[in-house]
Amino acid sequence: EADALIASILDEVGLSAQKDTVVGGMFKRGLSGGQKRRLSVALEAITSPLNMFLDEPTSGLDSESALRLMQYLHRYARGERRRVIVTIHQPSSRIWELIDNVVLMAEGRLIYQGRRQQMEDFFTAYGHPVPPNFNPADHYIEALAELPIPSPSTDEDCNATESQSTAEMWYESFRETESVVIRSDPSNRTLKARKQVQSTLLSSFELIRRSFTGLYKNPVVLGLRVAVYTGISVALGILFFNLANDRNPHSILIGRTSILYFVVAFFSTMSVAAIPFAIVERGIVQKEVRNHRYHPVFYHLSQAISSLPACL
Repeated sequence: EADALIASILDEVGLSAQKDTVVGGMFKRGLSGGQKRRLSVALEAITSPLNMFLDEPTSGLDSESALRLMQYLHRYARGERRRVIVTIHQPSSRIWELIDNVVLMAEGRLIYQGRRQQMEDFFTAYGHPVPPNFNPADHYIEALAELPIPSPSTDEDCNATESQSTAEMWYESFRETESVVIRSDPSNRTLKARKQVQSTLLSSFELIRRSFTGLYKNPVVLGLRVAVYTGISVALGILFFNLANDRNPHSILIGRTSILYFVVAFFSTMSVAAIPFAIVERGIVQKEVRNHRYHPVFYHLSQAISSLPACL
C-alpha cells in the first residue's frame, strides 16, 4: 500500500522516470534543481497533511512541469478539509485558473483578498479591466503600479500594537497551560504509548535501512572507509607484532598501553570523517526532525550502526 502511494505521488509530480535516481549532493550529481523542488513537494504530500504551505513551488520549472505540479496540488486540495497555501509569481493563465482564493500584496500592504473570480470586478471598479486574450495575473501585477497603495496611518499603527499585545497575551496563556495535566482514560494512554513505541521502532528501522542504502549507492565512500580501516589495522599489527613474546615486562606494559592509546585515538580521529557527510545531510535531517518524522538520537544511532560493518 505504501509503495503504491509513493508510486502514485511520483507519477503525479512527474518523477516516475527518476524513482531510482539518487537525489545527489556535494559528491554526486543526481536530480536537477526543478526535480528536487518537485520531490520536496512529494515528500510533504506523503503524510497527507491537512494544511500545506509552499514557497514558490514552480520556481525553476518549465511551463509544462509547473502546470503539472499545480494541477496535482489542485487535486490534492480537493481532499477532505485540505488547504494548500502557495506563494507564486507571474503564474500562467492555465495555472491561474487552478487557484481558488487570492491574497494580493504590494509593498507589504494587502491589496486584495478573496475569490479569484471576483478579482476582475475589483480591478474593473478601479478602472483596470482585464483586456481580451490577456493573462489576468500579468494584468493585475501591471495594474498594481497604478493603483493607490494605502500608507500606514497612526491609527493602524496603534491597532497593530494592540494586536501584538493581544497575541503576546495569548502566547503567555498557552505557555501557562503547558504544565496542566489532563486526565484521560488509562487504556487510551496505554494504546497511545504502544503506538508511539511501534512508530519509534519502525522509524529507527527505516533510518538504518536508509543509511545502508546510502552506503550501497556510494561504493566509493564505502571503499575508502574499508581501505583506511584496513591500512590502519595492518600498520598497527606490524608495529606491535609478536608483542606477547617479549620477555621484558616493562616493554609489554608500554606496548599494550600504546595499543590502547591508538585504539582510542583511532575512534576519536575517524569520527571527524563523518562531519562532511553530516553537513551534506544536515538540511534534510533538520527538515525531517522539524516535521516530527523521528528523533535526532535515532538518526545518529542509525549512522553509527551502518558504519559498523566497515569497522569490523
